[in-house]
Amino acid sequence: MDDSFTISRYNENEGSQRLGNGYIEINNGIMTVAKEGRTLNTGSKDLYDSFEGQIDKKGNIISWLKIPVLFGENSTFLVDLNGSIDTQLQGKWDHYYDVILKLGKKDVETNELFATIEASDEFDLSAIKASDEFDGKYAFKLISNPPNITKHQIGSGYFEIKSGFITVATQDRVLTASSNKFVTNKYYNNFEGRIEANGEIKANFFFNPCANGSKCYVQEEGKYNIAINDDKNITISGNIKTHKLTGEFTKGSGPDVVKIIFEIEAN
Repeated sequence: MDDSFTISRYNENEGSQRLGNGYIEINNGIMTVAKEGRTLNTGSKDLYDSFEGQIDKKGNIISWLKIPVLFGENSTFLVDLNGSIDTQLQGKWDHYYDVILKLGKKDVETNELFATIEASDEFDLSAIKASDEFDGKYAFKLISNPPNITKHQIGSGYFEIKSGFITVATQDRVLTASSNKFVTNKYYNNFEGRIEANGEIKANFFFNPCANGSKCYVQEEGKYNIAINDDKNITISGNIKTHKLTGEFTKGSGPDVVKIIFEIEAN
């Protein structure tokens, strides 16, 4: 999806001054500024490459951009721009000016941006009777085991269990193949699990190991390519007492699978 935008500086005494415009590209919730059709009157339009953003299923947006707002001066500050797809994004540039990014008319509904997340093969976690027996924080290593390749680590982080509900902690989480925190957040934010009193765990994990450190390929039009656009839900299961959770990621339309393993460190 592409969405046009205008960007302005604002002060309550001076009002609004337009600085530029362009197009936002949104792919699986990750937002960037398109290379084509962008302008910036206060500096190089290449500064738009510093823009990084993420939109959630409800349309809420967090983002930042390094930008100058003064004409004829080379003062460039990083601005946190927050808001929603239905309203403007706004953040402070300094004590005097705000930066405002207004999105144009949307071509699709917000939930269409996350259609792949609403996978029909998600496990129904409501059937799990969550227990607080194992509440706490648990370090994990994320392991990929593709066919014909030695298994290898592709990430790490911490599970947080509260009242039997399992999420990945926001701090100290890593995907080794990506330094972009929005990519890391996109996947780890979509891990959701439950644990029962006997330690049994079921979880849904929206992920693509092939695009995140696992050397796996799919055959497309007679060629073997990395399956970079193959995000899908993986049902994860196991028992916390065995310190291991597993799931299977089907490459393309199958039949080959990549085994996903969470190795949990003992407390």
